[in-house]
Amino acid sequence: MCPVVSACRFAVRLASLLVPRKLRDDWAGQWTAEIRHGYALLTDRGESPAEIRSKLLRFAMGAFSDAADLRLSGFDLRPVVGHPAFCLAVPLIVMALLLASTHAFQNCRQAIAGLPGRQPEQLVLLSRSATVMGLEAVPSSADLLAFQKQWTGASLAGFLIDGPVLRVTPGFYDVLGAVPRLPFRFLGHTIEAVKLLDLQPARMGILARLRASDRPRQTEAALTRMTNGRAVSLRFVKGRMRAPLVFAAVVCALALGIGLIVSRVRSRGILFYLVKTALAEGAIVSAWAELAAGLPISSSGAGSVTTAFLLPGLLLAAAALMLWWALLDQQGRCPVCYRFLALPVRIGSHSSIILDRPGVEVLCLRGHGSLLIPAAGGDAAEPPAWTAFHESWKDCFAQGGTK
Repeated sequence: MCPVVSACRFAVRLASLLVPRKLRDDWAGQWTAEIRHGYALLTDRGESPAEIRSKLLRFAMGAFSDAADLRLSGFDLRPVVGHPAFCLAVPLIVMALLLASTHAFQNCRQAIAGLPGRQPEQLVLLSRSATVMGLEAVPSSADLLAFQKQWTGASLAGFLIDGPVLRVTPGFYDVLGAVPRLPFRFLGHTIEAVKLLDLQPARMGILARLRASDRPRQTEAALTRMTNGRAVSLRFVKGRMRAPLVFAAVVCALALGIGLIVSRVRSRGILFYLVKTALAEGAIVSAWAELAAGLPISSSGAGSVTTAFLLPGLLLAAAALMLWWALLDQQGRCPVCYRFLALPVRIGSHSSIILDRPGVEVLCLRGHGSLLIPAAGGDAAEPPAWTAFHESWKDCFAQGGTK
């Protein structure tokens, strides 16, 4: 046999590995016959050996694209997407990607731990009302001196965040309770250097450590008297850092609760619905929490427009959208095998909504039953009706019967 024909046959055999097994032999036989016919035709025409080799090899390379088209034409994604494990695997993959890309949710872990040092739950940020409209303002060095003078036994210090540089007053590390190793995170900022802050009439944050005997409300009232009646508020640093995590957990729990109330899920499918919705909501909530926990916190601990309105609104919208998807997804699944229902058929008539109510009937391809979804123009309160099939119907279905 001619070497070029043998090489082309080898290429066809290699390409046949892409073809489905039941079609592989016939497909390879047809391509081999075409190559032999082409070789005989080119030889009869008097083509040179180089031209014959070139044309036959180019023709044989087309076998790979033909085999790929044949493979893809028989590949249907609907059974894969409709499998109950698919909607569980996608959120888990997203969570794994988030876990790897965020260094195991570093921002969330730091928010739970609080600031470095001993007893971080006792650290507070001080802010006072401004002279205009009672808005909050960052304290000044004068306020720090007044607090240090009149708040006997208090442990407090000033700080100013200047990009990657943290400027602090003497005694800052005593208030913090530790000397963290550079670089470290402080109120959402990455600190690469710490320098001394001169006491000037500039705005600065005030970090204080409450004693076990201090009561926040009574302390705020006492500090207010020290600032000539301008209200002073205390914000616990650890609570401020954990606020996004608490809000995210509440939104996730609220979405699960609302979903159970409005879903009308059958008792057999409640566990699947809860796991699916919890994973989907958890992926959204964890991504949001990692983002929100990494945002910088102001020196007074007060929230901004972004943290108070935009980010919470974004999370609520995303959670509502995910809940809507979970409800629609659950409605379109078989309550026995949890696979997607298919083959929709319109029944009834809109002109006879009493005797022949309109709707759409979908079927479980494994023969478990059919679901009748009433049309929107009918009775809005009427729920979808599930009809279970008898075991004798299993021979009518090619996907395993009612297992």
